[in-house]
Amino acid sequence: MGTDSGVAVHGRNPEELAAMVDAGMTPSAALHAATGSAAELLRLDGDIGLVREGNVADLILLADAATPASGTDTAGATDVTDFAARVATVIQAGQVVHRRSVSR
Repeated sequence: MGTDSGVAVHGRNPEELAAMVDAGMTPSAALHAATGSAAELLRLDGDIGLVREGNVADLILLADAATPASGTDTAGATDVTDFAARVATVIQAGQVVHRRSVSR
């Protein structure tokens, strides 16, 4: 995900998550492909790709990311449709760089 190979229009990368799910991946597998496995491929998985103490973390927080029942897909990863429109907060290098008001 997020390649510069020209397979998708720049800035529409979140649509790749839905395409991965449409192709048969689980939502959590699609998110891992975009984060953890990408870090592994670049041999940076000791520093990025996972949320854990000591890692460099850029995070997005989604609106309406319901917590699923135990034993199901990971929280917030159950629905990757309209992913970009659900971004409520963006955190880069530990700083909030974008926050959108979310109405309920």
